[in-house]
Amino acid sequence: MQLTHFNASAKAGVSRASSRRTTVRVQAAAARPSWFPGNKLPEHLDGTLVGDFGFDPLGLGVDKDKLRWYQQAELVHARFAMLGAAGILVPDLFHQIGAGGPAAQIPWYDHAKFEYYAPINALFGVQVLLFAWAELRRLQDIRNPGSVNQDPIFSQYRCVCACV
Repeated sequence: MQLTHFNASAKAGVSRASSRRTTVRVQAAAARPSWFPGNKLPEHLDGTLVGDFGFDPLGLGVDKDKLRWYQQAELVHARFAMLGAAGILVPDLFHQIGAGGPAAQIPWYDHAKFEYYAPINALFGVQVLLFAWAELRRLQDIRNPGSVNQDPIFSQYRCVCACV
């Protein structure tokens, strides 16, 4: 909406009219989007998180520390999902170009039939131990930011990849 005022002198012989222009702009504030229109948004979700549409039916985000933990867990799970999708697509692409070795010759849904270099239970156990180590390091860095910047094997070195 635009509102404009013009004031001009009505006297004869005045060559210059004085004018005043005022612009008024009215804009309605956008309502915060909700996952369910008409739903009352929870107070603890204030819209500061990316993708916050007020969905928390169980009230899991009331505690701010737990909400931060859930946010980090969601990021990690999204990254693992992307790695899983790449783990399906890349071997199939390698198979199409004739590379990738014997594992690329088997479709992703038949990899249980592949003969690995070690018993599958041993590989699973090693994977669980490695993931537990990585998750404990991540938890340590969340509780004490910057503490994982130290090289775990050689204490005189610092990891250059950590952002503090």
